[in-house]
Amino acid sequence: MAGSSFANEGLYRASAIANDQIDVRSSLVASVEAETLDSVNNVIGFAQAQHADIKRSFSGALIANRIVLEDSRAGLLVAREVQGHPLHSVVLIAGRVNGSVTTTFDALRALWLGLGLGMAAGILILLGRLFFGKKE
Repeated sequence: MAGSSFANEGLYRASAIANDQIDVRSSLVASVEAETLDSVNNVIGFAQAQHADIKRSFSGALIANRIVLEDSRAGLLVAREVQGHPLHSVVLIAGRVNGSVTTTFDALRALWLGLGLGMAAGILILLGRLFFGKKE
């Protein structure tokens, strides 16, 4: 829809919204796809946009070219550029980050987690073969 827009103010619940320009306030949205997303006081499950401006909101996953976050939390952030203060995420994948960021999994923690889980899986497989393997 070229040149179209969606705006909402007040309590609103939607399963999916797709439009060029989306402006939502105090809403619960499962999925959003837009060129430009402006979100204030929302809970969004998944959002994909070229530019996302998110304020005081929680998002499960945000994928965008440029994301600006203000006092927001996200599970997964994927973007070329992320700007925020304060910004909290579980996983952050970005080309450039500006602002105060707190992530649960940075590169070093992900490496240690992968090594630990790999070793634990190897030990379990070895013990399984040792105790339950073919007996001759």
